[in-house]
Amino acid sequence: MRRSRRPSEASLPDAKTGDDWRAGVQTQPHLITRVLRRGGSLSGLILLVALVATFVILRQSRFIHGDNLMGIVKHSISLTLIAVGLTAVLVVGEFDLSFPAVVSVCCLLLAGLTQDGWPFGLALALALGVGVGVGLVNGYLVSVVGLASFVATIGTGGAITALALLYSDGQTLKLPSDSALNGLAHGDVFGVPTYVFLVFLALLFTWTLMERSELGYWMAAVGENQRASEVAGLSVPMVKISAFVVQGVMAALAAAFIVSDQGVGFLQAGSGFLFDAYAAVFLGAVTFRLGHFNLYGTVVGALVLGVLFNGLNLLGLEVWEVKVASGAALLMGLIFSRMAGEAAPN
Repeated sequence: MRRSRRPSEASLPDAKTGDDWRAGVQTQPHLITRVLRRGGSLSGLILLVALVATFVILRQSRFIHGDNLMGIVKHSISLTLIAVGLTAVLVVGEFDLSFPAVVSVCCLLLAGLTQDGWPFGLALALALGVGVGVGLVNGYLVSVVGLASFVATIGTGGAITALALLYSDGQTLKLPSDSALNGLAHGDVFGVPTYVFLVFLALLFTWTLMERSELGYWMAAVGENQRASEVAGLSVPMVKISAFVVQGVMAALAAAFIVSDQGVGFLQAGSGFLFDAYAAVFLGAVTFRLGHFNLYGTVVGALVLGVLFNGLNLLGLEVWEVKVASGAALLMGLIFSRMAGEAAPN
């Protein structure tokens, strides 16, 4: 790493003589930046509490109804799984635009294979294999071939969508009513919903990988300074490929929950998650670890969006208005995460 040299006093401009009028000017941080410095690490939690309080006041009887709260949780599960995987990719400094296609093709595969009589475990293994395969291809194209992640993942996403269309012939595939996959969203274990175990195990896996393993440390190092990581002897391609594989696995798990919850696999199953997943991750960057992508913040960001969209639907907003809110949430997350980076201590 290069160390910046501190200029000598003789080299500094003399503001009193007018050599450089800017020397005596101190840049004042933006108001939001100052707020983030004072307590920004809890911004996501504060926003979540504020949204819940707002919708409780506006639609108390409907918002706090058990079925509605369950709907919020179920919507947030899919988004959380996808956003957690996306967090790994963003941590290493890359982007992924192919995961909506991975979700869609895995939904179709799971529904189609179970229609053909495949056991639940084998169908799920194949879907996870697809996620891993797409992650390997994305990681290879980005870290070995050298393509920009935007370009590479748009290309793989388009190819996957074409394969999904070929497999389903554009039709919606219905999940058999007697399939064991139905139990993922509607079953329980000792009175605890099965999807609770799904989310817990998925989050435990990613937490262990990114917070308690050397690979997680390497991911953060590559994201902070790729050149320094290479000099230190890290295998940057391996680290980046691993991040894309995590994203692929999480997208496949989300697909399993979606097809179990809705009972069908369809081509547009993942299309609605693109903006929402990025919004959740960027909102999470202003929670707990100011200015840094992190798993804890991502989970809070997903809950914020789940509450927001549910509340807007209860208020009677049209679909396009909810989509506008989704785009606005993404922009807000981008702006706040940038300001959080400025507010974070060096």
